[in-house]
This record gives sequence, structure tokens and C-alpha cells, in this order.
Amino acid sequence: MKETCDKKTILQHVRRVCGQVQGIEKMIDEDRDLTEILQQIAAADSALRSIGKLLLLDYAHGCFNAGKKLSKSDLEKLIIHMFKNL
Repeated sequence: MKETCDKKTILQHVRRVCGQVQGIEKMIDEDRDLTEILQQIAAADSALRSIGKLLLLDYAHGCFNAGKKLSKSDLEKLIIHMFKNL
């Protein structure tokens, strides 16, 4: 993933995850093998975490929130939450 202030790239990644989730829904509907479904869930989860990291990095560069800054405490909580869920 590109690492600075690229909303278009982030949205492309979000759309890809949406496609993955739709694929998971179809796999469940088709009674596909549980192992295959779980692999796709893991892939979608990983992709979402990557988007979260990218958004956090972009926030640090001042790209999001239209100039609104989080308090130091809120930013620390957000960072801890992101890393706790890696």
C-alpha cells in the first residue's frame, strides 16, 4: 500500500475488502468448505487491519479529519487499540 495521503488508494482497498466479504457471503450460501471460508475471512481481516494502519499513518501526516486533531489521550487509545488487534 502507498503510505501517504492517498484517499483514492484507500478507497480502492476498501472496495476490495467489500468484494472479499461479498465472496464470503456467496461461499456460505453455496455451502463451501469451512476451511476455504475461514481463509477468506482471515484475508479480509488482514486487509481491514492494513487499511486501519494506513489510515492511522495518514492521520499522523495530517491527511484526514480536515484539520481536526484528536486529543493526545484519544490518539494514544486509538494507537493502543490498533496494535492490540494486530
